[in-house]
Amino acid sequence: FMCEKNKIIGDFSPGYIYNEPALRRIKEHNQKVKIILFIRDPVDRMVSHIMLRYQNGTFTKKDIKRILLESNNSFLQQSKYSMYIDTLFRYFSKEDILVVIFDDLKKDPQKVLNRILNFIGINKNYSMNLQKVVNSGDSIGTRVPIINHIVYNLLSSSKLRNISFFKYLYFIGSKVGIGKILRSLKRHNTIHKKTKNNNEIRSYIRKKVTSQQKNILKLDLVNTKKYISEIPENWPVDSNLFLK
Repeated sequence: FMCEKNKIIGDFSPGYIYNEPALRRIKEHNQKVKIILFIRDPVDRMVSHIMLRYQNGTFTKKDIKRILLESNNSFLQQSKYSMYIDTLFRYFSKEDILVVIFDDLKKDPQKVLNRILNFIGINKNYSMNLQKVVNSGDSIGTRVPIINHIVYNLLSSSKLRNISFFKYLYFIGSKVGIGKILRSLKRHNTIHKKTKNNNEIRSYIRKKVTSQQKNILKLDLVNTKKYISEIPENWPVDSNLFLK
């Protein structure tokens, strides 16, 4: 990133940690980069991720049920932190990584802000409004929900890709950039609007996460703690597996 002298600039995305080539390019671009990693209860992360897909119209309630019946679904995989954090620590030293527990951020945002400012070398007198809620998950909705659902299925359906007619369409589409057009349509159809029944759907998703899946995540946290000792002992909070 280009910035004025004596200024600190950064970028944020939950996607970087899942993308090893991106981590490698970040390291190559800036040997002095500082990494701030926010980590939350893996079941909460999984529920939140699926909830986002529901809110932006990608998933229906039927899709949620189907996906959570898959024992090794992609949402579960992305909540298995250990292998992603292992990759992160292979590219960056422990001194260049600050881990923030999401529970701590909710409990004492000022204390977390002070840690971050100290980590990146900014005067602690820097102030900002910590009461303002920005980019709330409950504020995401769609103008026409069915559009995002159709776009998602067109872009991701392996069944459609195996049908001769659609194979031809995908081939032509790849040449004219139809994927970019569809993603743009989905992005512009997503708006800041409170989705109805948020609490009901969030509760439904959590109930559909199986005990087996929760225990898989609990076991994965054992490996994650080799890198991040601050992880709370009660994560995942509703797991029925207790480890010594």
